[in-house]
Amino acid sequence: MFALDKKSKALDLDQRFIFKQEKIKPMFVEFLTWVNNSSLDAMPKSKYGKALKYASNQLPNVMHYLEKAELDIDNNLAEISIKLFVIGRKNWLFSNTASGADASARLYSIVQTCILNNVNPYEYVDYVLDKLANMTINENTDIKALLPWSYSKN
Repeated sequence: MFALDKKSKALDLDQRFIFKQEKIKPMFVEFLTWVNNSSLDAMPKSKYGKALKYASNQLPNVMHYLEKAELDIDNNLAEISIKLFVIGRKNWLFSNTASGADASARLYSIVQTCILNNVNPYEYVDYVLDKLANMTINENTDIKALLPWSYSKN
C-alpha cells in the first residue's frame, strides 16, 4: 500500500484519486476482511487478538485517506513538522503553564505556516508586529492581509 501510495504521488489529483480507488482501496478492503475473519478465531485477550481488534477499530478511519486524492497514507509530514517542537519543549521555560503552552503552540503554528508558505518566519513576525503597532484594529481591519500566505517583502 505504501509503495502504491508513493507511486500515486506522481499523478495529478484526478488521476491519483482514480488510482487510489482502483489499486489501493481493494488492498484495504482485503486487509479489513482478513482482520475481521481472523478476529473470529483469535483469543480476544491475547496480544494477537488485541492487535486484530485494534486494526478492526482503526482501519475504517484510516480508509478515509482514500476519499481525497491529496491525502497521504501516512502522517510523516506532520511528524516532521512537529519534531523540533517536541524536542525543544523540554527546554522552554514559558511552557510550564497552560497559558505558556498555548502561547508556544500559537507561535509554533505561525512559524510552521510561514515555512509551508516559503516565508521567512523571523521577517514575517517582524513585519506583522510593525504593522500591528502602527494600525488601528477594529471590525473593518483586514486581518487576512497579515496572514503568512498574504505576506510579501514589498
